Order: sequence, then structure tokens, then C-alpha cells
Amino acid sequence: MVGHLACLCGYNTPLLPLGQAERHPAGLRFPLAGIYDIIPHMSNASYGITTSDTLRGIIRDLELNPLFVTLTGVHLYGFPSADSDYDLRGAWVLPLRSIIGLQKPDETITRLSMERGLLVDIVLHDIGKYMQLMANANGSILEEVFSPHVLLGEEVAAQMRELAQGCLVRRLYYHYNGFARNQIAKFWSQEPKRVKTLLYIYRILMTGIRVLETGVIESHLPTLNQTFALPFIPRLIAAKVEELSPIEGEDWELHQRTIGQLQSRLRRAYRHSPLPNQPRNLPEIEAYLVQLRLTHGCTACDV
Repeated sequence: MVGHLACLCGYNTPLLPLGQAERHPAGLRFPLAGIYDIIPHMSNASYGITTSDTLRGIIRDLELNPLFVTLTGVHLYGFPSADSDYDLRGAWVLPLRSIIGLQKPDETITRLSMERGLLVDIVLHDIGKYMQLMANANGSILEEVFSPHVLLGEEVAAQMRELAQGCLVRRLYYHYNGFARNQIAKFWSQEPKRVKTLLYIYRILMTGIRVLETGVIESHLPTLNQTFALPFIPRLIAAKVEELSPIEGEDWELHQRTIGQLQSRLRRAYRHSPLPNQPRNLPEIEAYLVQLRLTHGCTACDV
């Protein structure tokens, strides 16, 4: 599997933790082992099989006819609150008639609405646009593709993941570096400061480092922190989940220093990354796009 690119390329330098323990208010130090037992990598069980079934029903009721849909956002990142909306992302197929016609059709469907008691944020791109973004190493699209939480279209989603492996390239650095810089600027300008923004910064930087060093997309912050071992992350996640925001009493100098260290590591990961400079499988991506167009686009119109 290309997902194990680090092994295939002989690049097996482990991810090194930035810290191993946190000082207790009483002065004692406690290890990190076991803290993630209460914050597992999100599965159907952690956000509820009933909820996932409800989301599937919502998508079907809206009659959007997507090829596949994955769950992303804070539920994927591992720090949803009780009132968090559900970010659903995926692809659909424009009818062939609209593609070959004179007028350029809308390629993206967006919908934000309350459905069955859940606030649902849906964004679906036409499969051609989706694959173009994927081939151009759009980090957000790649995170959607690699989300383990597939609500609809598991067969297509699995094929997309296989193709997306070839789109993991060094220039992903620019996505994660730019995204992090924007969130950092936002965070330091916030008064009061919000824990969600701070968690976004750490999640973005860790995900960027992880993919550049190992060729694996991982968006789940608790899982990432099992390697990075930043001792305050579980406490910040608990504060976000319990909606204790804005946050007070934080050591802002510590966060500034730690964020700076992660930014430096992201730059080093870019310089020494085993990832290729360009996608390796554009012909295969194009072939699958044509297959989907002919299979699904023709059934959606009279041609």
C-alpha cells in the first residue's frame, strides 16, 4: 500500500514527541499512558450508530444522489461539542448533457440546515472538480477522502482513497503552513481566546507534519497526540467537549513556544520529506473519472 510510503521509501525515522508528561499542580509528574482511553479515535460507536444512520437518512431524503459522503470537521478531529454541527463532504456527478453544453453548470452543492434535530452542513463537488482538487494536493479534500467515517458510497470512497495515495506530495506543506498561519493570527487576535481555535492550530500542524514525514493523512487529534505527546492536549480537548470556552489560566508563552516548535518541525519535514514533488497516478485518476462520468452521468440525462 502506498499509504505506507515511509517504509517503501526507506524513510523510517520515527515521529519524536515534544513532551512526555505534564506537571501536576501539586508538583508531581504523571505519565500520558492511558489518557486516551477516554478519547478514542472516533468510530460509529463514539458518535452513535443511531446518529450515523440518521445522517444517512438525511442525505437520502435531500435527494442529492452523491457518489460518496464522509463525515469531517470536529467529529473527525476528535473534539466535538454537544451542539457541534455535522460536516458532510463528498462528490456527485453532473449529467453529461450539462458538461458538454454551452453554459457552465454549478459544480458545487452547499446546504446548511437543521434536519431531524441535527445541524447539517453539506458540501458536495462534482466529481470532476473533486478529482482536480485532489490531484492538486488540496489538503482539505484529501482529509475528506481519508476520513474513516464513510456514510454513503463506500465502494467509490475506497477507490478514491487508493487514488488519493498518489496525490500525497511535498507541496502539501503550503496548505498546512498557510492554514496554520491563518489560524495562529486569528487566535492571537481573539479576546477572549477560544479553545477551538487553539486546538485547530495544533491539529493542523500535527497533520501536516505527519503526512510530510510518513506519507499518512491523520486528522484525529487524540491519535496524533499519542505520538507528539503534548501533555495539555487532553485537557484542552476536554474543555472544548465540555464547552468550557473561552479558556482562562493558560500558559500562553508555553503555547507560543510549542506552536513555534511545531512550525519549525513542519518546515524540516518539508525539506526532508520522502513524498514526491508531483502526483504519480494522473492517468489512473483520469480513467476513473471517465468511468464515473459514463456510468453515472449518462443515467442522469437523456443522451
